Parts: sequence; C-alpha cells; structure tokens
Amino acid sequence: MGNADVAQSENLLIAMTNTQESLKLIQSVADREADLAHLHVTLMHYLVPIYWEHGGDTSDEQELQEILREERRVLRTEEMQEKRSRDYFQEAKAILVDADVPAENIHSCLTSDGADVAEAILQEIKDGHFTAVVVGQQDRSMIEEMFEESLGEFLKRNTSETKVWEIPVG
Repeated sequence: MGNADVAQSENLLIAMTNTQESLKLIQSVADREADLAHLHVTLMHYLVPIYWEHGGDTSDEQELQEILREERRVLRTEEMQEKRSRDYFQEAKAILVDADVPAENIHSCLTSDGADVAEAILQEIKDGHFTAVVVGQQDRSMIEEMFEESLGEFLKRNTSETKVWEIPVG
C-alpha cells in the first residue's frame, strides 16, 4: 500500500483484533504521507460468537442452577470482549485523528455476524461500499502457505471492486 493508494481511497475498512498488532496496523496506515483528511474510516472487529446450549425443560434444579451460572459466565465474557474492543477502537481512533483523519469520519463496527472473520469482512464490504480494506498480514509457515489461503488472499479472490491491502504486523 503506497501513499497514492491511500490518497485515492476515500472509504476505508480496517479489520482489527484486540491486540497491539492491530494498533501497529493502524499506525502503518496513519504513517503514510498522503493527505488523510478526506478519508472515511470504519474500524471493524469480529467477535467470535459464543455458543452454548442447555438441558431444556427436563433439567432438575441443580442442572438449572448450573445453566444459569454458565449463562452469566458467557454474558460476562461477551461484555469483557466488547469493552476491550471499544478500548482498542478508542486507541485506533486517536492514532488516526493524530494523522489528520477527522474524528467524525472514523466509525467503528463490532460484529459477530458471519461464520468467521472472512465472511464478516466480505459482508461489511458488500454493505459498506468500501474502496479498500486493510488487513494484517500474519507470518505463516511454508506448509501453511502451501495449503492455506491467507485472509488477504481470500478477500482478493472474493472481491472485485474493493482493493485489499495486507500489511505485515508480526
């Protein structure tokens, strides 16, 4: 991704995780020398859905209490994930604002739609009319490179109108 690429893109989707690597990814975008004041940026984080089941109407009192404890644990976990995501969104937004992206042009999207992060990004691209999507490029072993497609490769194969930029983050 070069300066001209950023300058030509107006509606950017940046896929994030709750990690410092994501903030490095944001900083890489912000460090480009192009004028970023015209950009509209959506910071997206995919939350892996937490699924659970319970025993139904035939459960005894002890099973019902265990089910309630599990429901509360799952809810606390989801709430913690959402809070961490909001904290990372705020840090990412501060990096972009420091790079002259107007605060009102920065949006966040927290989603658990889709079977996985790739499907969620594709849906967001389809719904959001983005000119480019930025994802982190992870280090992969030779075997992984031979047999597994990276997120960026998958997105490039499945999008035709949206540029896909993979930025090394590891």
